Amino acid sequence: MDEDKFDESNDSGDSTQDIYYGIVGLFSIVATPFFIMDEMGGWTFTNILLSPIYCLFIFGVLIVFFFVTVKIPYIIFIRSPYRFLTGKPLIQKNICPFCDEKVAGWFSSEHEECRKNFLEELDVIKKNISKTISDKKTPEFKDLVNNSSDIFQRYINKNEGKNYLIQILAGELKNIRTSLDAQISNKFSISIAQYFETNKDLLLKEFNQESVISEALTYSFDKVMTSKLDDFLIDDQELKDIEDFFQSLEKIHPLNLSNLDASNRYGIVHGNQLYRIKNDLELNKIDLPPGILLQKNEIPIVHITNVKCHFLNIKTKYRGRSTGGSYRLSSKLTIRHSEHRGRPVSYSEWDSVGGGELVLTNKHIYFLGNGSARDHKEKLSNIISYDPTSDGFIVNLNFKTRPAVRYQMNEHDAFYCTNMLSLAQ
Repeated sequence: MDEDKFDESNDSGDSTQDIYYGIVGLFSIVATPFFIMDEMGGWTFTNILLSPIYCLFIFGVLIVFFFVTVKIPYIIFIRSPYRFLTGKPLIQKNICPFCDEKVAGWFSSEHEECRKNFLEELDVIKKNISKTISDKKTPEFKDLVNNSSDIFQRYINKNEGKNYLIQILAGELKNIRTSLDAQISNKFSISIAQYFETNKDLLLKEFNQESVISEALTYSFDKVMTSKLDDFLIDDQELKDIEDFFQSLEKIHPLNLSNLDASNRYGIVHGNQLYRIKNDLELNKIDLPPGILLQKNEIPIVHITNVKCHFLNIKTKYRGRSTGGSYRLSSKLTIRHSEHRGRPVSYSEWDSVGGGELVLTNKHIYFLGNGSARDHKEKLSNIISYDPTSDGFIVNLNFKTRPAVRYQMNEHDAFYCTNMLSLAQ
């Protein structure tokens, strides 16, 4: 029994060795001609003659092996069924998006020369557009494209080509500084829409990827506002110019004022009101929160939301406090001493009232609390002074128990509110 097992193990080893020797032998047959040398160590005549033949033989064997094991199964089982089902070749060559011709090479999706020519032509057209608009003229986009090459015309009509138009249009919209600039840019956008045989609104909706157009218009409006708010005041003429400018931009594309720079947004809201207070003019009407009751001849000046209120309260604590005690000296004598509170020490502490809305008038400061925060008002005549802070202001009052009130808000509201407060007094 043991001998049979021994024989089986030997048979297994022999078969493995046979495979090994077979591989080595095959390699030897192929490689032998390259190692046949004469006694002097040089190449033999037989070696020189047979080497090319052996090389061709090995190459032929490899070709046959490739076709039998890879190419033929690929054609039968993969490529042919795919063509039969889809009607398209399995491996398609890349087509250049500029010239619509096939691109040589596996890893190239376009001709470098085509892209280079397109970008050069695009740069020329972009400069022509900018110069025409700077000369207060409207560029005709159709004429510019018609005078360009076939490569430019072909690519600009594709979706990827239109992305370059977004850059051109957005760049020109960012340069708008007057209502006339806005009118010219609007006509230019219309000419682009006419070239693509659509209307301007649909075109800009298509172009407005990631709010590119809106951001460009907002940038332009912010630039104009910054120049007008250099003194933080907006007079009536500046206000009219801003309104006209805004309406001109709106004709191009709807503009959301909430996307404006914060300082400019608050400048529009409060700048003209501050100008009117300083020049003793009739104040702009403001929307008041519900529930507020104004006195006769009381004029609202500004209404601010998201305000936090704190009271400065004077509190007292005692140092050296004693709880009292008793001492038994004998069975008949006990001494007691009384409890005392200690020495009073006063200190101040800000107590939060909560959040709410603030309304400043020519007579009062109203605070309307949200939720559990209680309402209160302060007479301007009771204000001794006020201290601006980085996040609001503090009004100092002539009350012993509540000497000051602190209002917290954003820095832009705080700036205008403190200036209006100083003039309202």
